[in-house]
Amino acid sequence: MNVLEVDVAQKSFRDQGNAEVVAIEGLQFEVPKGEFTCILGPSGSGKTTLLQLISGLDFNYEGKILVSGQKPAEGPPLGYMFQSARLMPWLSVIDNILLIANEEAKKKDSPRVL
Repeated sequence: MNVLEVDVAQKSFRDQGNAEVVAIEGLQFEVPKGEFTCILGPSGSGKTTLLQLISGLDFNYEGKILVSGQKPAEGPPLGYMFQSARLMPWLSVIDNILLIANEEAKKKDSPRVL
């Protein structure tokens, strides 16, 4: 079974000037269970956009993405590090972690994070 199946026909968005920008087009690949995969490319090639699609943060695309056989929002929880800081600077490291852990714990049937 593949851990990840990606088939994105097209992902586009509107830039600040309201022009349509195609971020990803015709991308297909699979990642088998136990395999390590790396996405490389120059700035602006769609790497972060792809991560947002795989993680379920963005649903606005043409195609199909499956994580362990399920859509990202329905599959197992995923985590990744953002390329820019997402911490609350006024909180300690543990308080930043607990902020998310407490939100997850409030959800019904959510696995305990800590």
